[in-house]
Amino acid sequence: MNIRPLTAAAAAAALFAAGAGAAYLASHHAGSRSAAPAAAAASAPQPGGARDTVELAPEIAARAGIETAAVTSASLDAMVSVPGTVQPNAYRQIKVTPLVAGRVTRMLVELGQPVARGAPIAEIYSPDVAEARARYLSMKADAEAGEARLTRTDRLAALGSASQQELEEVRAEHVRHQTETREAADRLRLFGIDPATVGDPHAQGASVLVVRSPAAGVVTERAATAGSAADASTPLATISEMSPVWIIGDVYERDIAAVAVNTPATVTADAYAGTDWHGKVSYVSPEVRPETRTAQVRVEITNPDAKLKFGMFVHVAIAARGTPRLVIPASAVQTIGPDTVVFVPAAGGRYRERRVTLGTRDGDRVAVLDGVSRGERVVTAGSFDLRAEAERQGVRPGAAVAVQQVSVSITSHGFVPASLTLQPGVPARITFTRQTDQTCATELSIPRYGIRRELPLDQPITVEFTPAAGDAAFQCGMGMLTGTMVVR
Repeated sequence: MNIRPLTAAAAAAALFAAGAGAAYLASHHAGSRSAAPAAAAASAPQPGGARDTVELAPEIAARAGIETAAVTSASLDAMVSVPGTVQPNAYRQIKVTPLVAGRVTRMLVELGQPVARGAPIAEIYSPDVAEARARYLSMKADAEAGEARLTRTDRLAALGSASQQELEEVRAEHVRHQTETREAADRLRLFGIDPATVGDPHAQGASVLVVRSPAAGVVTERAATAGSAADASTPLATISEMSPVWIIGDVYERDIAAVAVNTPATVTADAYAGTDWHGKVSYVSPEVRPETRTAQVRVEITNPDAKLKFGMFVHVAIAARGTPRLVIPASAVQTIGPDTVVFVPAAGGRYRERRVTLGTRDGDRVAVLDGVSRGERVVTAGSFDLRAEAERQGVRPGAAVAVQQVSVSITSHGFVPASLTLQPGVPARITFTRQTDQTCATELSIPRYGIRRELPLDQPITVEFTPAAGDAAFQCGMGMLTGTMVVR
């Protein structure tokens, strides 16, 4: 009877001890868990938090060496690169004409032949030449005879054997002969004939005119052949100077403001690797061609060794004038997939990932066209660590917003697909990839939304906008290839 109560008491004590031990172990393990590093908890994504925000514990930020810089405004110089064609200097290119009607008997030059000023170009048989020679000699003889007659009449008038009226008539006739002689001499000079060399107008060769080059250069065109008819407006040959030459290129409308007369330019040619020609922009067309949205520019350069040939394709790099832009250090920029982003510090050890649109780069600075404001600060040192942490935490800028994503290929047949269906009011992200050189679509234009982008070969180009109700066209830069966006 007494043993059972004792046994029950012992059992109760054992159960109490076991419960206390379990409670102790539970509290001990809980304390161990609470002592875990705060970094893991701080870096874990918070439910319901902003999807474009990266959170870093202070010790992790210190270890990453996070540094920031302010968004400033500055002018960045850049190079506007355009293809060009070598052309003659039109101000120093001469069409050689005979200035007299006749028949070409001989061409005295060949294509590509250098000629000096006054070098013979062609021989023209022309009765007009013989007539001009004969008239000059006749007028010259009349003038000489008139001068002798005037001398005699003047003496007779002094002796009283000739009246004053006779003297005046002889003097007037002599002046007329002198005037006609000068006119005949000027006509010979117009034909390129020196009056002092004129001999017998009936001699052999008196009807042949030798046409000479009015300037030094190279024969770049030989339009006439022996036996062909010629008149005063018929070009026999074209003489061009090989230096300086003109480089003619087309600048896109968006770059026109950065190019001006006297802007330095550098010209290179595939035929002469490692050789640069330096010059300046000498002309910017006042007209933008509607079919290409480009304006013609002209760069004048010296070509002393005549390496650059007319018609040769070259590359022109124009030192464009910088325009004020928002500028950030290039080290602040990270590329994640199709997006270019920067990280902007926020309160409480957070960093907001911001998608940006970049412009011109100049050394270690880059212009930002959209995405940041002047005076904001962006992460420079440590931005790569933030990018890695953003990917680990699943952060994406604007991830909470639905986006319509479409891919369009540019092939030799045009845009594929050529018709897109979009919803109005929902942001759209369209990626264009040019897959061939056999197309004019080297530039994309969406006129309704003011979008214009170059399309490099095999490089995806993404444009983003919010479509409005109604159809809109997307097309190549020249408007020859088109597609349609149906927004409804």
